[in-house]
Amino acid sequence: MTITLVASIPTAYAVARLGVSANFLTLFVVLVGLSRSIPPAVFMPATYEVLYRYGLVDSYLGISLAYQIYTVPLALWLLTAFSMELDPDLERAARVGGAGPVARFLRIYLPAVAPGVVAVALLSAAELYGEYLYASVLLSEEHQTVALLVGRLQVSEFRSERNVIGAASVVTTIPMVAVVFFAARSRKYLALGTGGRKGAA
Repeated sequence: MTITLVASIPTAYAVARLGVSANFLTLFVVLVGLSRSIPPAVFMPATYEVLYRYGLVDSYLGISLAYQIYTVPLALWLLTAFSMELDPDLERAARVGGAGPVARFLRIYLPAVAPGVVAVALLSAAELYGEYLYASVLLSEEHQTVALLVGRLQVSEFRSERNVIGAASVVTTIPMVAVVFFAARSRKYLALGTGGRKGAA
């Protein structure tokens, strides 16, 4: 999730603020939508080959990089939409006040787009928490994700510990429920903060 945000936030800011043409923006949206429509399994052979070449198979860093296939297109789509909705006069005023590009990005853009960042982080976490395909191919039992752990409790088609699997499913659901609850609680504070900045502007 952190890699997704680090890669997507500056990219979305650049696309929204560099004054790209309408054709480029349309092409950008089409490519992002196309990448989301292709099944992730299509990218598996190439992903495995690259990770194997750099010794990242069966590692948390490797699976985190592979997961960007799922999350970066959606994050770019959402954050670009958030960025396009921001009032450019805020940055112009900051530029007149002497703020440089980095200061404008950190003090104007990031606080204004905070609700979008929270939404992207939550959606990315929810999408990856139960991901099974990439984890089952790229990770061994030594580096299991939650989805792998629960899936491997199914010993065989003839023998199943249903009580254990049920209990594990309930327990592993608790973290995501807590994340959603926290996001729902913090949303109103983010909205109030954004509204306050707009009012001040």
